[in-house]
Amino acid sequence: MIMSRAQFLLNLYRYVYALKKLGRRGWVRKSFLKCPETVAAHSYGVGLIAMLLSDMKGLNTEKVLRLALLHDLTESIVGDLVPGEVSENEKVRREREALEEILFHLPAGIRKRYLELWEEYIRGGSNEALLVRDVDKLDMALQALEYSRELGDGKFKEFVLSAIRDVRDKEISKFLEHILSLIGKD
Repeated sequence: MIMSRAQFLLNLYRYVYALKKLGRRGWVRKSFLKCPETVAAHSYGVGLIAMLLSDMKGLNTEKVLRLALLHDLTESIVGDLVPGEVSENEKVRREREALEEILFHLPAGIRKRYLELWEEYIRGGSNEALLVRDVDKLDMALQALEYSRELGDGKFKEFVLSAIRDVRDKEISKFLEHILSLIGKD
């Protein structure tokens, strides 16, 4: 039975609230920050930057925003899994199960569309998905730059180097190189 919209939104907000409290573990693990950026703050940054770049590139910005909003929603259940903690296949399996749980009470058509969008993001199956994947890394690099400025520390370069390795878009890649040159300069 499909639950009421109000009840679904109340349930969904529990997951959103979890993301607002969930610190990004990579920052804690590698830099020992006591109050790291949250997953929700990261997702907001990804959404805003992806929206702007999508508009500039003439992509489907509505789709980009949906992808950006969905991309880390599963972490409200599985947590912020850092690279190397579990295999990529296991991570995707856990996240898919989590997304199915989160979306379970939505009407079938909406649930199917959101699952397909999330899978498109995971595969990098469209220009929009590739942009969001790249912006996911860009946002991490920008956060590393801010932490570097705040703490006067060059140890955040490894985050930017990781982003540079993973990004496909040439314009974003050049921007990442610029960010790298700024880390540790303040």
